[in-house]
Amino acid sequence: MADYWSQAQLDPAYLATHGGLSKSLKDLILNYGSSSALSPEEAARYGIAPGDVAAADQNPYSVQAQLRQQLSGNQYGITNNANAHGALFSGGHAAMQAHELQNSGQRNYNASQALGAAIGGIDQQNTNAITGAYGTLAQNALNDPAIPVAAPVAAALAPAAAPVAAPGPTSTFSYGPQGATPVVYGPQNQPGAPTIKKPKLPKLSTGLQGHL
Repeated sequence: MADYWSQAQLDPAYLATHGGLSKSLKDLILNYGSSSALSPEEAARYGIAPGDVAAADQNPYSVQAQLRQQLSGNQYGITNNANAHGALFSGGHAAMQAHELQNSGQRNYNASQALGAAIGGIDQQNTNAITGAYGTLAQNALNDPAIPVAAPVAAALAPAAAPVAAPGPTSTFSYGPQGATPVVYGPQNQPGAPTIKKPKLPKLSTGLQGHL
């Protein structure tokens, strides 16, 4: 049987879609700013070179870079405010710093969730594209009798022949005087069935005819 899955990956329409998704994924990781966000297997599936993935760590305008800057700026502001009020070494300052760390963790979590959803969307589009290409190839094979796989597939999908009705039961009747040869009556299509003819009855006597 033909390997339609491998053929589907060479389909021009699929290759165009896959290439666009590969670029989208590479831009997504670069914008996020963390090479660890994309596994080597996922990068290889979309043909993204390791160097392109590693470049994400160096992007100063990435989401991760901005989150780090936000945390640093907020911590600096908390410390300056506490120092201005003579509370640098107070419990309030420490509590505010801990709260900011918690907020930073939540911001990072939200960003990672958004990235995961975006990657999932790209994967789904790729799955739809390859499945569509595979289905088209299989359908073309089914419709083309020149392709070897088409004949058995078409035969398997052909409607089954209507069953032939089994011959019904036969009945035996006797006509005429005792000892007459019985005639077998049954379905007309029964193999070997004799021609159905009603036997002739003997002629009635003249005396009897006058009473009928």
